[in-house]
Amino acid sequence: MKKLIILILAVLVLGTIYVWLLPMVGIDTAINSNDPYKSVVLEREKNFGSRPVVPESPVVANADPDIENKSAPKTVQVATGQLVGVGTHKATGSVEVFGLGDQYGIKYADFSFESGPKLHVFLTNSLTINSTSVDLGPVSSTSGFAFYRVTPGVDVKKYKYIAVWSVDKKELYNYAEISNK
Repeated sequence: MKKLIILILAVLVLGTIYVWLLPMVGIDTAINSNDPYKSVVLEREKNFGSRPVVPESPVVANADPDIENKSAPKTVQVATGQLVGVGTHKATGSVEVFGLGDQYGIKYADFSFESGPKLHVFLTNSLTINSTSVDLGPVSSTSGFAFYRVTPGVDVKKYKYIAVWSVDKKELYNYAEISNK
């Protein structure tokens, strides 16, 4: 019991010395805060005093005067579907297919399904995996949120289902019939 009290007192004393000495050696703990603006202001006050400092405006070389009229390419929702479990394999959630030009991504959102041996995500036109099916890779998560990139050049619009298939058991666990927009 005596050792515990001594240990607590030692921690309190060392903590107090640590907090008290940091500003004296020029380390301001507030600069390490998560607020980057506050960090910059504190650093400038330390270097220049507390007088207001106006930040320099950025110089943009060769600025395009019509920049406000141009926009970056946007992803477009191409298809959607609801997960359906197969047999004893329960599944809930939604699947969305997004496209940007000829590249696609598949997002599983707010979903849940049971795990299994060597589960992979496939694009397919039937509920069995065959030579025309496209393997998007192993399942990264069985709940929450997941994203799968589709191999460039593969046209998702040509497929009817997104399926989760056990490569080991050769068994369908769940699928979503995707309806093109």
